[in-house]
Amino acid sequence: MRISKFGVGMVAVAAALNLSACSGNDAAAPAGTKASSSAQAGAPPDETEDAPASGAGVEKVDLTSVVVEQTLVAVDDPDNSLQVGVLSLQVEDEVMRLELALTPDVAGVSDSQRLRLYDLRFFYDDPSLMDRENLKRYEVVNAGAGTTYESDTFETQTVNGRAMRVYYYFAAPEDDIDSIDVVLSDGYPAFTDVPITR
Repeated sequence: MRISKFGVGMVAVAAALNLSACSGNDAAAPAGTKASSSAQAGAPPDETEDAPASGAGVEKVDLTSVVVEQTLVAVDDPDNSLQVGVLSLQVEDEVMRLELALTPDVAGVSDSQRLRLYDLRFFYDDPSLMDRENLKRYEVVNAGAGTTYESDTFETQTVNGRAMRVYYYFAAPEDDIDSIDVVLSDGYPAFTDVPITR
């Protein structure tokens, strides 16, 4: 896994992740892939039901906790847009978890039609993290065979106007930094100086 634009290699951190790998972006979801949340199963991710007597409930996508956001407009169709908000960038042991809230506004589909993360490819590459001070770029952890540690692009679904939570895992920073740039794609402005929590 490459983390430096100078090609510096590192020991794979996939073994440090205590989770199941999700499918890559450009291939069909592997057989047996399971949704890891109600949002991925297609349930409305920003609504909650009355909590049962057990006290269990469904997590809500809290857009008030968005650190920074921007609206991406499709280059080939300006009627389609995607609001992208950074929810958190959290270091957990040897990995760093980026959580985004994505809210689509796609023309020509009904408000009840499910939209997969794969269908909302406003940024075609996986996001990356750029430490400009130390000249290092962190990419999504790759488990090999096209499998990366991120939200499943086929099972993660929402509808127009409704936020869904997506995640990406990176190696934890090698340097003592408090913030980093989140690059969605080279074609869109980066989120700069996003705070890292530990």
